[in-house]
Amino acid sequence: MDDERRQLVDTNRALQAEVDELRQMVGAQGERIAELEEVLEGEVATSAVVNQELQDTRARLTRLGRDVRTRAFEILADATSLVEDAAEVIPDEEEEDPEEDPEEEVPPDSPAMD
Repeated sequence: MDDERRQLVDTNRALQAEVDELRQMVGAQGERIAELEEVLEGEVATSAVVNQELQDTRARLTRLGRDVRTRAFEILADATSLVEDAAEVIPDEEEEDPEEDPEEEVPPDSPAMD
């Protein structure tokens, strides 16, 4: 009976040591989980900030694109208007008097005048 008691005491000590070791492992894992939760919370916060910045940038770029497109159409309209105004001022070539043209075309086979 003493041998059996000693074996039970030894087994109990071994099991207690294993339980203590497992408690330490669980405690260390709990601490690691708490650290990872903090890291995750920080990453989530950073992600939210970056996401907001991305949305703000996208909105700003959309506004700029719209402004550039609008300005391009305004410039095109102004240029068209200027061309039309210039066309009204410049006389048509058909209206020019051929006698007033100082540089008449001379056929290539005619004698040149010096």
